[in-house]
Order: sequence, then structure tokens, then C-alpha cells
Amino acid sequence: MAVEITDYPSLSAAFEDYLARTDLTEFLPYFVRVTEAWLNRQLRTREMMATAGLLPVAGTPGYTIPGDYLEWIALQWSSADLSRVQMLRYVEPDSPEFRHRFRPNGDPQYFTVLGDQVQTRSLQPGKVSLTYYRQIPALSAAAPTNWLLTKAPELYLYGVMAEAYRFQKDEARNQKWLADGMSFLQALMGQGDSQKTGGRPRRTAEDQAEATARDTPN
Repeated sequence: MAVEITDYPSLSAAFEDYLARTDLTEFLPYFVRVTEAWLNRQLRTREMMATAGLLPVAGTPGYTIPGDYLEWIALQWSSADLSRVQMLRYVEPDSPEFRHRFRPNGDPQYFTVLGDQVQTRSLQPGKVSLTYYRQIPALSAAAPTNWLLTKAPELYLYGVMAEAYRFQKDEARNQKWLADGMSFLQALMGQGDSQKTGGRPRRTAEDQAEATARDTPN
């Protein structure tokens, strides 16, 4: 890179260098926001993992999801005295398990996500801990760095350059920068073990196999 990207000002300088113009710099905050929205949909790494105790929502059967929530990894329920601990299984909110296939007076077995809440079945009170993927901290002139810019500044550059060319209606260059960014993103994800815990397609296949085995007569 012509400029080493270490913070927001150096990202701005690199952006100008690669475009060879400065008249689009005023739009850089918008390009950064769009890039982060794209990365929040695509990227899953250990740095994005967090665990939080959830608080019950008064007057409802649910628990509040953290404001930076992107995607669940696991949910743990424990009794108030911590004598019983359960890792709950995710089910769809309209599934038979969530609607009626649970022990009303037993410990929770299942959970689902409804809007901005997590709900368990059964509804036995207890302590609920959610492990989840959180949003990338927003980068700006006021918050000039974050863990992703430190770890992989190229991703920000690929993203803002792709958006700059989209803004200019230059589809070919937009697609080139976007494709390079996607390749780098996939390589970055492959370096860690996030795919072991976040492999949604594999998890879905396993859940379907379990459901088939459970419903097939012996």
C-alpha cells in the first residue's frame, strides 16, 4: 500500500491515493458505514464473539438481546442457585418443540429469537447467558480505530473503494474491488476456528438429520 493504514486518517489518505482524486473524500464516512454493514453480514471471527448475561423484559416471557447482536452461537440457562445448567437447543419460533413439545414445569430445553428478544421453553426463571457474534465497532474520525482496522486494514480499503466506484456508476471497477475484498474476507475467516462454531449450513444439516432420526419409527 502507498500509505500504511493504521487509523481513520490514514485510511482516508490511502483512499485518496488509490482514487487519485480528493473530491470524494467527503463521502468517505458513508462508504465506511456501507462497508461495515457488508462486513457485519459476511464476517465471522473470534474477535466478534462475546458472552453476555441477558436481563428479563418486564411483562414478557423474553430476555433482552444485546444492542450489538448479529447472530447467536449458544445459549446457556442455569437455575438461580447454579445447581442445574443447560445448553439450550435453538428451534424456530413456529416449531412444535417451541410451541408445545416441552416440559412446562421442567428446566428449559429450547430457545428461539423473536424480534429483539430471546425466549426459552419452558419458561422456568433462571440465569440466561448468550454467546453471540457482535457488530464491528463503528469506525469514524471520532473513533479512529477498532480491532478490525488493526487486524485487516485491507478489508476497509477494499470496501470503501468498491463503494466509491459504485457511487461513480463504474460497475467494472466496483465488482473488481468487491471480488478482491470477498477473497480476502474468506481467507481471513479461514485462518481461525470461527467456522467450527459458526457453520450455519452444517448445523442446519445436522438439525435436519436429528429431526429425521427422531421422527422415523424404529
